[in-house]
Amino acid sequence: MASEESQAYREIAARYFDNAQEVALRGEWQKVSELVWGYVSLEVKALAAGRGISIGTHRQLVEFTRELAKAQGQSWIKDEFSALNLLHVNFYEDVLDEMEVREMTKRALDYVDKLRKLSLPGDQA
Repeated sequence: MASEESQAYREIAARYFDNAQEVALRGEWQKVSELVWGYVSLEVKALAAGRGISIGTHRQLVEFTRELAKAQGQSWIKDEFSALNLLHVNFYEDVLDEMEVREMTKRALDYVDKLRKLSLPGDQA
């Protein structure tokens, strides 16, 4: 069950990222940033689901990354997640320009890649 939920989150995340690429072609950087943030959030939810943890709120996302960072001894997990939250803020506040959204998108891809490579005891995915 957790594996199926994890896979479902990853499929939705991939659609979000595909949509972000399409929206980028139109130069709608606020929308791109929110779609990329959604991609990151769903990947974190997929990781949690793989461990049998259900996440339903933004606070729970933050707490999960904090706890995961502590358990793994890897502060980058929470630090980079917190930094990537600026993508979400940008949707409402328009604080990032095109280049910054592009840079944050690369960081998001790197973050997800690193998350997927974590070897976590108890993973069910």
